[in-house]
Amino acid sequence: MAHGLRNSALLLTALLLGACSSGNDDSAVEEPPFFTAGKDATGPLTMAELQIDIPDDVERWMSNDMKACFMNAVERRAAEAGDPAEIDPNDFPYWGGNVDKEKWSSHGKHMQRVLLAQAIVSWAMLDC
Repeated sequence: MAHGLRNSALLLTALLLGACSSGNDDSAVEEPPFFTAGKDATGPLTMAELQIDIPDDVERWMSNDMKACFMNAVERRAAEAGDPAEIDPNDFPYWGGNVDKEKWSSHGKHMQRVLLAQAIVSWAMLDC
């Protein structure tokens, strides 16, 4: 259990560092996006949208079985979540009650897809 939490913490740290890094440095190496949510997509998130680019430092400690478990969990959680535009955040466990319907609805459909993709990827890591 402690090993799984440590691994999840490393992945979440990598996600946060990537999300918070400034993109203003022209000398920085361009990295592929962690995932790409469709701007005009509808319906549940697809595996194409959730094909994540796992950072090298995280991927090194992941076994093939763990990677397979992780991708299966991502696919299962995306199917369970359904269409981001139709989610009632009050009934959705990933945010622990910290996102209400008004706050969720204030985001555009693309941002809802991005936020849901982040939640799915984060929680899927805990499954493995």
